[in-house]
Amino acid sequence: MSQNESANFFPNCDLIDYLQKKAKNRRGQYFNYSAYLDLFRERVTSESKFICQIFPEYTLHDTHHINNLFSISDRILEKKIYKKLNATELFLLCLGLYGHDWGMAVSNSQKNN
Repeated sequence: MSQNESANFFPNCDLIDYLQKKAKNRRGQYFNYSAYLDLFRERVTSESKFICQIFPEYTLHDTHHINNLFSISDRILEKKIYKKLNATELFLLCLGLYGHDWGMAVSNSQKNN
């Protein structure tokens, strides 16, 4: 998967734009940030549905919620901060936004054990 192929799955935001630009211009060992971020996104998204089963009073952890977090990141950190971060740092920030509540995603079988 190329850097651009998985871009359609990510929020339309400055953070993703900067990650993809910096990943493209990165020197040294190749690492497909977009592909790994997409794999992580898919796993977290599929498992996050369990959060509302265990914690029904919490925010619905769907695509809308995640997109809002990326939008908030753009407003708080702004382009001037993104410019200072390298591709790996931007990648880790994205992982944090996707996975921020992942630990609460407990299936019923896990809950009963």
